[in-house]
Amino acid sequence: MRLRRGGASAGRGRAEPSGPATLRLAGREVPLEVRRSARARRLTLTADASRGVIRLTLPPRASARTAERFLTSRMDWLAERARRFPQPCPLVDGARIPYRGKTLLCRWRADAARAPRLAEETLTVGGPAEFMNDRIVRWLKREARAALRGDCEEIGARGGIETDGLRVTVRDTRRQWGSCAPDGRLSFSWRLILAPDFVRRSVAAHELAHLRHRHHGPTFHAEAERLLGASHAPADAWLRANGALLHWIGRQ
Repeated sequence: MRLRRGGASAGRGRAEPSGPATLRLAGREVPLEVRRSARARRLTLTADASRGVIRLTLPPRASARTAERFLTSRMDWLAERARRFPQPCPLVDGARIPYRGKTLLCRWRADAARAPRLAEETLTVGGPAEFMNDRIVRWLKREARAALRGDCEEIGARGGIETDGLRVTVRDTRRQWGSCAPDGRLSFSWRLILAPDFVRRSVAAHELAHLRHRHHGPTFHAEAERLLGASHAPADAWLRANGALLHWIGRQ
């Protein structure tokens, strides 16, 4: 990676990103993101397994030479982290993907309907083979939206939360599995449909609890466990161990 020195406006000797860069780590090209933070007191490196990127954060006055030396000195550590990154799992004929605690076999057939059809543990899709990935992703999003809406309505009704008019959406988020907007709108990662049901339900109960408590204090956690009727610890542990993998499903 090369860092260019900024001009007068950047400050003498400051290291600035020279544009998109990659590092060759553990036999793969890994994107490198460089950013400067006014709050940073030292140079730091993080490996984001969900996105498959390395992030270098610089203090305001870090020089290009210092940043480059720091990066070079951490290459062994970075290679070890990159080895733990999941591999992309494009949704092509023969791909196997997690789905609600099971493993589905994705099949393409020229004579099959374009809309994916699930039978037993095989998901079959037709139409042009090059659009198979997109069709399955759209199907998974629909399944996620329906399942999460059902979770929220069932858990909310059982826990005494008004669910009439509840708005539930799904998106492809990287940093949060779910969120609760100030207006009460609940949003979730569609990739939760790839996790076992108890994980998805735990996230749903977590966000429902935010309708009553807009913080993560003791009263919030007590409400979240009351709504779920169980501890969130098993789901949290599952996401820590497997969550990054879900973000690689459908990636080319």
